[in-house]
Amino acid sequence: MSLKKRLVFSAIVTVAFFVLLEACLALFTPIKPFSPFRLSSVDHKSGSRTYTYIPNAKAPAVIMPKPQGVYRIFCFGGSAAKGWPFHGAGFPEFLQKLLDYNSQGIVEVFNLGADGCSSTMVVEVFKDSLLLDPDMCIIYSGNDELYSLNIFNRKKWPRLNRGVWWATRHLRLVQLPGYFLKTIIVHGGALLGVKNIHKFEKMNNIRLNPPEKKQFKLNLYIGNIDEIVRTARKNGVEVIVCGTGNNIRDWLPVKSVHTPGLSKEECLEIEKEMARGRNALDQGRFTEARSILLPQALRDPYYAKLSFFLGRAELQMGNIESATRYLEQAITYDDYHALHHISSNQNRILGEYCRKQNVLFLDVDMFLRGLDTQGLPGFDMFLDGCHQTVEVNYIIAKRICDVIFDYGLLKPRSDPLFIPSFKTLRPLLNLSKIEEARAYTDQALLLGFLYQHPEYLDPVFGFLEKAEELGYPVVVTRSYQGYIRVLQGRMDDASNIFSLAREHNVAGFATAIKHLLGEFVRYDGTRLDIKPAMLHEMPDLYMATLRNKPPKPPEPRDCPYHLLWDQDLSRFVSSSD
Repeated sequence: MSLKKRLVFSAIVTVAFFVLLEACLALFTPIKPFSPFRLSSVDHKSGSRTYTYIPNAKAPAVIMPKPQGVYRIFCFGGSAAKGWPFHGAGFPEFLQKLLDYNSQGIVEVFNLGADGCSSTMVVEVFKDSLLLDPDMCIIYSGNDELYSLNIFNRKKWPRLNRGVWWATRHLRLVQLPGYFLKTIIVHGGALLGVKNIHKFEKMNNIRLNPPEKKQFKLNLYIGNIDEIVRTARKNGVEVIVCGTGNNIRDWLPVKSVHTPGLSKEECLEIEKEMARGRNALDQGRFTEARSILLPQALRDPYYAKLSFFLGRAELQMGNIESATRYLEQAITYDDYHALHHISSNQNRILGEYCRKQNVLFLDVDMFLRGLDTQGLPGFDMFLDGCHQTVEVNYIIAKRICDVIFDYGLLKPRSDPLFIPSFKTLRPLLNLSKIEEARAYTDQALLLGFLYQHPEYLDPVFGFLEKAEELGYPVVVTRSYQGYIRVLQGRMDDASNIFSLAREHNVAGFATAIKHLLGEFVRYDGTRLDIKPAMLHEMPDLYMATLRNKPPKPPEPRDCPYHLLWDQDLSRFVSSSD
């Protein structure tokens, strides 16, 4: 047999082997072609099929074929669109209720947001959703571009891109590794997003600064939005694109880098001066803080935290325009490799694209700034850098509802029932008060004890107050609030708060104190003894706890703030709670 024939025979045998293996896997493995929509039930009499959206368990089921006279709206995005951590109370759920009261006909709104969903993933989820016959899609994406799986250039290699995506959906040989390595594949997206930037730098022999890195990611983001818009128009689907809001006033930059060209000694000197200015800011000496920070910000404009603290000083002095400029600069030069904290400039670029393409654009960031008294949203509207409070989810939904009616996408009732307020709609959502309270306490844990920033302790105090109002056990919230005041050195306030917690539940308070402040507070059943002499050790202990915190909830004996993870609150609850 000639060499040519042997090669042809080997190729045929190899292809036959993989075809046979694929057929066996298709018969004997439970893996189905990948799709975020799962067929949950079939009505054989009517022929209707019911689909559920896997990433959001609280999203309503989609029935196909679509009933006559129904208008379907699909909302896409990451965790901010989903409504994290208030699952069941995102802006899509509020939008559904608002349209129920005020629109003609039947409208169905589906929340297709998913935690960590980048615009690249939104593209594919949107394409899948076309089989469910949407009439409108609302895009609220851009905060999760860290998880951007832009492996292939869509415009340069469209066939290769489609082929790879087809293989991931239909071939068991491709799906099987992903089934067993799900965590690696999902979280590998973050690494791929970063490697794209590193590869670009290496190929062009350059070093990108933080704004240039964000522009690199922004270009990919705009490309994904463009693909959604073009696909939607081909299929007769209306599109509304939203520029996401963010916490510009209170959220610290995640990663700060010094301006290139500065020596190590100069960087250390700048950081030392920043610490001095930050201390003056904390003590209310705003003019002094500004005089210390401003020369250093001019000397090192890339250092994001420096710009942030200078912006805070300007804000306290009432210089709103200067404060906005420096806080925006802090976002721009934050070297975090994601568009997690979107600046107004990035939303402006998105808005320019939408205007050129004649796409409806809603700049949520500027809209929320207009509602804030200082024009700078903070922890009064956001739980962290980008996740909205429940009240803000309602505000966004109401604004989207107004846009839908103003542009004639839906017809309002000639005699609308009424415009329901937040307090009217809140009880109608699929989110209990205790779930909302637990979400606030979980966020208090993340802000107060996971991030290494004492600036977040006052917002944590406020979140715990909200949790208490919603019915969370008083002994737990007050014990934590007392703990926060101890960390801040406000011992008299801490003692008063601890006393109030003890009045509610003596036994529960003793348990809480034992786990929270065992080394710094003594409680013998009648007397509460706070040890101010050990206060100087608190910051070191606090920082050590943060550095050594394991990634999973530790055992109670190892973690002084385990209560916020505790699923059984009965031992802290008494009749007085």
